[in-house]
Amino acid sequence: MQEQAAGSSRQQAKGDGGADAATTGDTKRTASLKNRWGAAIISRIERQKRPPRGGGEGTVRLHLTVSTQGRLMTVSITRSSGNAKVDQAAVAAVKRARVPRAPKALAPGSYSFTFRTTFTG
Repeated sequence: MQEQAAGSSRQQAKGDGGADAATTGDTKRTASLKNRWGAAIISRIERQKRPPRGGGEGTVRLHLTVSTQGRLMTVSITRSSGNAKVDQAAVAAVKRARVPRAPKALAPGSYSFTFRTTFTG
């Protein structure tokens, strides 16, 4: 299985002048919290994977938007595996997964994650 958590928050810290040092620290902390949360989300999705009916192999790249309350808001395929059954199995795994809530230190709102998942036959 291959997976990669990446993406950017819909909320970005901004700073100017003397606030840069504090903003940089806040940005790093936010990125760290988001990465840990993203890894937990992907782990839950991976546990929900089921082989596609009729078999099939491939890697699907997905984009998710998740609320800090743990609600899946959107899921879309950004790169197909080339096999519709594999693509459908990947989306189904995302929809079955119980997404954990975000760490309390993350600002409320929604965050985006992009990752890939591989099905092998």
